[in-house]
Amino acid sequence: MSAQISQNAQRPDAITKLSAWLGADMARNCDAWLYQLSGEDVRDLETAATHFQSLGIDVGEISQETFPLATFGAHILAAVSPLCKFMFFAAGARCTKFPAPA
Repeated sequence: MSAQISQNAQRPDAITKLSAWLGADMARNCDAWLYQLSGEDVRDLETAATHFQSLGIDVGEISQETFPLATFGAHILAAVSPLCKFMFFAAGARCTKFPAPA
């Protein structure tokens, strides 16, 4: 049934809303798309990640309670639209510090 729906769906010629992140637009104005994490931001994210890992729960259980951000959470909520509030780009995060569990 879903295949039939997708075949009949009208596709727009272009997506022009804020959610249309085109590579060419991003390349022209990187500063508009990227946020450079401050030292405080990194510490806040690392503290939240350490807390989350200490709980020993599945990543699907991540929430404001299990990944508590003292300051950076307010920035996320203020910087992005309600529809995209969990999709953001950040420069400066050290992902290798928190490897995926084995």
